[in-house]
Amino acid sequence: MATAQVATEVQMRVRRVQRQLDALSVAATLAAGEQGDGGPTPLPSVVDRARAAGTRATDTRPTDTRAADTRGTTRTPASTTARTTGERAPWLEPVVGIVTDLLAAREGTAEQGLRLATRGLTLADAVADPAWRHLFVAQCEAVRTWALLAASQIDEAEVAAERAQDAVAERLPEHELTGAVRATVAARSGAVAMAREEFDRAARRLSDAAEQDAEAAHPLQGEVEILLAALMRTVGEPGLGLPYLERALDRVGPSTPPGVQAPIYAEQARLLVDNGRLDLALAAAERAAELVELTDLSPVPFRLLVADVKSHFADRYAATDLEALAEAEQAADGLVPVETSLALARARQRLGDPEGSLAALADHHAVSGLPRRIRNDVYDLLAQALTDSGDLLGALKVLQEQKRADRLEDRHVTATRVAELVTSLRHGLLESDLQKAIVREEQLRTLVRQRTAELTWRTAHDELTGLFSREAVVERLAMPLLPGGWRTVAFVDLDRFRVVNDAHGHRAGDVLLTAVGRRLETGALRLPGRTTVARLGGDEFVVIVDSADEINPIELARDVQGQICQPVDVPGLGPVRPDASVGVVQVGPAGPRAELVEEHDLLRDAESALHRAKAEGGGQVWVFGESDRRAALRRFEVELELRRAIAEGRVRAAYDPIVSLADGAVVGVECLSRLLDGDRVVPAAEFIDIAEESGLVDQLGALVTQQAFADLAAAHQPWFVAVNLSARELRREDLAAELSGWVGAAGLTMDRVVVEVTERSFVHAASTEASCLFEIARAGAGLAIDDFSTGHSSMVHLSWMPLTLLKIDRSLVVRAAYSGADRTLVSAVITMAQTLGLNVVAEGVESVELYQVMRELGCDYAQGHLFGEYQRVSDIPEVYDIDAVSGPPDDLAE
Repeated sequence: MATAQVATEVQMRVRRVQRQLDALSVAATLAAGEQGDGGPTPLPSVVDRARAAGTRATDTRPTDTRAADTRGTTRTPASTTARTTGERAPWLEPVVGIVTDLLAAREGTAEQGLRLATRGLTLADAVADPAWRHLFVAQCEAVRTWALLAASQIDEAEVAAERAQDAVAERLPEHELTGAVRATVAARSGAVAMAREEFDRAARRLSDAAEQDAEAAHPLQGEVEILLAALMRTVGEPGLGLPYLERALDRVGPSTPPGVQAPIYAEQARLLVDNGRLDLALAAAERAAELVELTDLSPVPFRLLVADVKSHFADRYAATDLEALAEAEQAADGLVPVETSLALARARQRLGDPEGSLAALADHHAVSGLPRRIRNDVYDLLAQALTDSGDLLGALKVLQEQKRADRLEDRHVTATRVAELVTSLRHGLLESDLQKAIVREEQLRTLVRQRTAELTWRTAHDELTGLFSREAVVERLAMPLLPGGWRTVAFVDLDRFRVVNDAHGHRAGDVLLTAVGRRLETGALRLPGRTTVARLGGDEFVVIVDSADEINPIELARDVQGQICQPVDVPGLGPVRPDASVGVVQVGPAGPRAELVEEHDLLRDAESALHRAKAEGGGQVWVFGESDRRAALRRFEVELELRRAIAEGRVRAAYDPIVSLADGAVVGVECLSRLLDGDRVVPAAEFIDIAEESGLVDQLGALVTQQAFADLAAAHQPWFVAVNLSARELRREDLAAELSGWVGAAGLTMDRVVVEVTERSFVHAASTEASCLFEIARAGAGLAIDDFSTGHSSMVHLSWMPLTLLKIDRSLVVRAAYSGADRTLVSAVITMAQTLGLNVVAEGVESVELYQVMRELGCDYAQGHLFGEYQRVSDIPEVYDIDAVSGPPDDLAE
């Protein structure tokens, strides 16, 4: 059924009810005229009687709707009713039509139902037969109850529900609508009790509604089942609620209106989430959202439900959808409902963003004023987010505030109850409340103990794998060795794990990490001595072994690799075989490290060994030795000097000219990083790798790149400038915009910029780094592959990267001067690149002879020591006379 068709049917029903109300209004006018002519005295207004009944003592009404049946039902068919009020009853046909259509009011909006039912009550006196009048009023008040609950006006809804119960407690006509009206009234009364959190009363009312609905000629199409299922979910028994919804869905057919089906699927999704069946829950939620688009119902709660279910999968787009909903509601109503804020906070929490979760709840400071069910959800989420963000004191304060709020509510309820029942329930009431307060106090104490224990456990454990955390590792390494004992630390890192995350998402990566952690934990049971297995974060794990005797560190590392490197079945992806690099450090009773006292030393040295293993190509093992210690010390010294140079402004740009082999004209420059150390200019080879490892490459690159743009602009030459970017820099989301800003500030355009990257800076077209390169190319910059021929998949990159320049590595260029095979290889590379529309640069051209060789092979450009290195762009000549070039110029920075 199309959206327009469904909306038309609902609107037709609304207009039909309006016409029937108009007909009933005419009947009321006629009745008033007859009374004015000396006719019979009108019956008392049912509305007035219902209001009066609301002030009677509660024990004057039947305890439930079945008790009302014992008072009898008017056994007067419609024809008999017509005879008792005159041969023609003008009110009967509109009343039957109105009640029939109001039974289906849930297919439309609550506002429509409230408007029609309220008008109907004003015309109730036109119904001359008391039994039909009670039936009519009962259905109108039931619709008002539903509409007021939808608007969160619980007090008004309860008044309407009581009036509806008063009406069905009177005599009702023998008609096929009567059973459906009784069931509706009982169901709406149960819904009010649920809103009041009076679950015992709700269960009784809904049980009555189910019995009435089963016997009714017009079943309620799932309303009772939805409420029963929601009740089971609320009291913590979602498994008991699913059969009710399955029964409701069994009744759903092609003719069932989507406005009836959507709430059934929505409640089924909530129950399935609570049962942990998330795939089925998502399908049900999406089905509900599809159906509601075919109705006049607001789609917001259903979209909220879909996004909330998706957030259980750690779907980052779920949080984006919820943020959009929150913005729309803020724009429409001036505020974000607490339900939306709560769902957004949960989504961010599941994505590992506790700060974002706290921000989502920032507008709801008055938590204690919320209904208890929502309030407790907010408190629980606040405590969890504060815990995950490391604010344990804040989490405990939230728990204490929750405890105080519950106490205040309990005191308020107790005071109200005493005021109402002081004459009849004076004895035993205070004792009962005291006992309840004692029980609640003990429950809160138990909860605080549980939460404290949970916080302690989470501090020491990794949430994903259940292994020990970095904090626990530090504590473990701080424990002294037993006399004569050995301690071995293996630092494990999964090779190419980022490929799985980038290509298949974090969910697949989490499955892989969990399997690796489980295997390491199982394998550690076979190792001698005391073992500890931990996940430090990301794809990094640590295995610590304290043993009485020395163990072979290489055999330990190979054993760890053997445990890990078996295929893991990843859902939706199939078998994935992880590889791992391992760095090992060992300390014994009499070795050179026996005096070790700092727990961080072993972890640091194991990590250094891991870096050496990964530098060997991955899948390798490296045992930390004295030479590694000296190298680590050297790296530390270089890093410290690099930090000082950046802080003191001793970072400089240097430039290699890029020269046309055809005529010697300069076409561009490559920007290089240099440090000033007194009179010495430190080349990048001495510090660039350490800059990347330490993260300083971002600051270094920013300084040098901005200086290069400014120098090129000041030289007033039409050349391009090539800048080198590392893999770390390419993972920054704002890099392209940042480059454009620097270029604009220097007065240049992006077509004057070439970004150089090595083949090792990215893995495939779907990687984060490749996406960044595409964005830079779209901004107008050129792209170049640097050091071509040193990577493992050069040809593949040429097929998809938007390149403009290819730079042949110096090692291959130099060999071409004296090796025929290498010369043939260089020629093939040049021909291939030019066929693809690329310009080719030969790197490492250091002699006139090599210059001539590259020109004969058809290479476009060259750079190298033959042309020198300059500290200012303005010092570079526009054209080189190769015959006059005998070596680098005087200001070559060596």
